[in-house]
Amino acid sequence: MSIVGGSAALAANPAPAPPAPAAASYSWSGRYIGGNLGAGFSAGTFSDAFGSTFTTPTNTTFLGGGQAGVNYEFSGGIVIGAEAMFDWAPNQNNNIGATLGALRPPQPSTIGG
Repeated sequence: MSIVGGSAALAANPAPAPPAPAAASYSWSGRYIGGNLGAGFSAGTFSDAFGSTFTTPTNTTFLGGGQAGVNYEFSGGIVIGAEAMFDWAPNQNNNIGATLGALRPPQPSTIGG
C-alpha cells in the first residue's frame, strides 16, 4: 500500500522544470589585434589614345599586415571605436616600360596657284 501511496504522492508533485537557459550575453566593447597575409599578382600592357603602349612587369609578391583597435558599446547598442592598420608589400619592380607610338614631324605644305 505504501508503494501505491508513494506513486500517488509523486504523481501529485511532479519534478520541478529545469531552469531556462540563460540568454547569451555579448558585448562589442574591448580591444583586439589581428593580422593578415596574402599574395598579389600583376602583369599587363595597355595603350592610350595617342598610340603609346605601356607594359607592366610581371610580378607576384607577398602581402602582409596587421591591425589593432578598441571598441566601446553603449547601453543602447551603439558602438564607437578606433583602429590602426598597416599593410606591406615588397617593391621589387618599380619601373614601367613605355613604347611611344610613331611620331612624325609636321610636314610642310604648299599652296599652289
